Amino acid sequence: MGNRLPAHGYFAIDNGCFAHPEKFDRDKYADYITRQLALYPGRCLFATSPDVMGDHAGTLRKFATHADQLRGTGVPVALVAQPGLGCEDVPWGEIDALFLGGGTPWRSGMEAGALAVEAKRQGVWLHMGMVNTARRFRAARSMGCDSVDGTFLKWGPKKNWPRLLSWMDEVGTSPVMVL
Repeated sequence: MGNRLPAHGYFAIDNGCFAHPEKFDRDKYADYITRQLALYPGRCLFATSPDVMGDHAGTLRKFATHADQLRGTGVPVALVAQPGLGCEDVPWGEIDALFLGGGTPWRSGMEAGALAVEAKRQGVWLHMGMVNTARRFRAARSMGCDSVDGTFLKWGPKKNWPRLLSWMDEVGTSPVMVL
C-alpha cells in the first residue's frame, strides 16, 4: 500500500483494494512491486492479487486476470481469501500464499479454518490480515498463520510494542508481524 519499509526484516505488499478499490491501477502496482523487489531483494514474502472485499467469486475473477502480471514481476503471489471461498475453489498450484481477508468473524471461523488447514497441507504461506488484538493474534497462531498484519503498532508504537511482545511470549512461537 506504499507504506515506508523498515530497514530490516521481511515485508508483504498489499494491493490497497480494501481501502480504495476505485484507485487500483494494475500497471502502477506492478511497477511498485518491481521497485520494492529491486530495493529490498529477498525480503518480500508475497504481494496480494487484487481482491473484492466480501466477494470470493469477484476476487477469483480478478486473480485470473492479474496473477500472471504479478508473477511476471518475480514476486510470490497471494490470493486474498474472502467469505464463501472453499478449498475446492482455490487455485492451489498458482499461489504462493493465502491471505485470510474478509470480515473479522469470518477470518477466525470454520470456513477460514478449513482454508488454513489446506494451505498448510499444500505448503502455502498462510497470512491473516487485520490482526490488532491479542485474541486475534492467538487465533492466527492457532490456525497456523506464518505472518499477520495490522495497524496495532502504527497507532501507538511505544505503548503497543511491549504488548505485541507479550502476545508473542504468550504463544511461545509467533507468526511474523508484517509491517
